[in-house]
Amino acid sequence: MGDARFASRQFAKAKEAYAAALAATSSGSDAARLAQYQLAETELALGETEAGETRLLDLSRTTESADMARRATMRLGALYEERGALEAAAEQYRRVTESCPAGADCSDALLAHGLIRYRMGQFQAALDDFTRISETQPAAPAAAQAMFMRGWCFYLLGKDAEALQVCEDFLAQYPASRFLPDVQFWLGEYAFNAGNYAEAEQRFAQVAVEHPESARAPDARYWAGRAATASQNYLIANEHYNALMKDYPDSPRLPATLLAQGDVLSELGQFTAAVVAFDEVIKKFPRQVETIVALGRKGDCQYTLGQENPARYEEALLTYREVLRDAHTPFDLRIQASFKVGRCLEKMGRATAALDRYMEVVYAFLQEEHPPEEAAVWFTRAAFAAAALQEAAGQWKEAANIYRRVTAAGVPAAVEARLRMERIRREHWAAFQ
Repeated sequence: MGDARFASRQFAKAKEAYAAALAATSSGSDAARLAQYQLAETELALGETEAGETRLLDLSRTTESADMARRATMRLGALYEERGALEAAAEQYRRVTESCPAGADCSDALLAHGLIRYRMGQFQAALDDFTRISETQPAAPAAAQAMFMRGWCFYLLGKDAEALQVCEDFLAQYPASRFLPDVQFWLGEYAFNAGNYAEAEQRFAQVAVEHPESARAPDARYWAGRAATASQNYLIANEHYNALMKDYPDSPRLPATLLAQGDVLSELGQFTAAVVAFDEVIKKFPRQVETIVALGRKGDCQYTLGQENPARYEEALLTYREVLRDAHTPFDLRIQASFKVGRCLEKMGRATAALDRYMEVVYAFLQEEHPPEEAAVWFTRAAFAAAALQEAAGQWKEAANIYRRVTAAGVPAAVEARLRMERIRREHWAAFQ
């Protein structure tokens, strides 16, 4: 009766049933200990934490049933862990491992103890626990996760070769483990970060194909596409992105996938199709960070299409202005869009307006106390474009002054700016008399 009440979340009635069962059983019997444990669980579910914890403590100290003592101690460890009291939780798990009879399987307690140490950043201590499971109880239910975590510990200890070997061994020893997709995914990540993009794509694709129901599968498809893109295999990358959108239409990865697909289509020279992909991001995910990026990339495609149809420069101009209208646009993307507005204006024959826009970028950068590193690129391009317009108009002093600002800013192009300034002063010295 109590179990049925508990399962249906009728905790108050479950408590009454377990209390009645406890009163009706002989003190010290297995049935009494079981009823007391169930009563403790019910009290915890009712928010009567002190009462439930006290019962579990009593049960954990019983000498009449090692199994019940172990069960209660493990539950206390989990309770402390949920509360964030990691040292107290580790102490409970240690009690179980130290009192474990010879030949008994206490790997779950050892695993829990290792996971606590891992969470606390004590990777060597965690590794010792996980290794003990792997070496002494390789067939235990906890052994697969212990081996998986050994790989992570080695990696975080800076022992990449050992981590890779553990993961490769895992694939051979536990081919049916629920952690297999995680191990394969990690191997893909490692290969990607090492620049081994072909291997990374193969690893990620394997996760998606062999474990389509895994929580890792959508991310694996996405990163397979990214790896293929890094290898300049754009058609294959596009196939991965299409597969992700088809198989996981509700994945949180969808905005990033559409954005990445637009980039791939741009690399393939399919700028009109890329605009469609970027528009999908803008329309379907209007409040996500990818939207601002998609607007900028859409404008870039329209600008490129302007080489064949100058009317597209106007479209690009309007798109870049949408980026500027968004109050959430980061500073580096804002001055990038401003520079590109100026570039459109210049292509449209509006040199004066373009110059004004370029100089807005220059002043905005110089007034920013701590501009992001990426912003220096757009500051430099805007300054050089403004200076070029001034040179074309014969305004040598104004052009030199712009290059002087770049030199003083100390950006990577400062040396080039100084050389240009010196060239102007040398070739047009009369303008400076």
